[in-house]
Amino acid sequence: MLTHSLQRIGAVTLFLLGEMGRMVLFLLATIGWLFRPPFRLFQVFKQVHFVGFKSTFVVVLTAAFTGMVLALQGYYTLRKYGSESALGSAVALSIIRELGPVLAALMVTARAGSAMTADLLGGNPGSYWSSIEAAVEWKDVYGGILKSISFGLIVTWVCCYKGYFTRMSAEGLGAATTEAVVLASVLVLVWDYFLTSVLL
Repeated sequence: MLTHSLQRIGAVTLFLLGEMGRMVLFLLATIGWLFRPPFRLFQVFKQVHFVGFKSTFVVVLTAAFTGMVLALQGYYTLRKYGSESALGSAVALSIIRELGPVLAALMVTARAGSAMTADLLGGNPGSYWSSIEAAVEWKDVYGGILKSISFGLIVTWVCCYKGYFTRMSAEGLGAATTEAVVLASVLVLVWDYFLTSVLL
């Protein structure tokens, strides 16, 4: 029984290590092909337009409501301690450093959404924006941009890898899609933790 369990653990470990190795080789080969002619710039821009621009509506909607929910929750919590003036900095830093990149949200839109909510709650808009200006530094914005770029690379890498090695069947396509979503989500969260620990 114990031997069977150890064999099973060993088999799973070897499979995961092999999968990681194949993913790294796939990434290196992809990077290598970027510098080989012919350079299909039109196709690159076409994919950027499809993946990026056509996702704008969802991104804006997510960012705006994320900012408003944060503002609502933060306002009621901070009001208990008489610290409503800290709402702007708390929401802005949460969006810029963490939630913006993780949710692929537009930081400016999210901050605008949270500011509108603060205004609806009767807060002082001037105080709200001044607290943002006082709290947010260039390193916060830079960190958010760096995270967004790295998350984009992770999602592209994982999804392309899973799609490239999909079994040619409806079942294989479904499994590859599910695996891509799960793996990309986990890697984004793990990478976010490491980047946050380095950037703090």
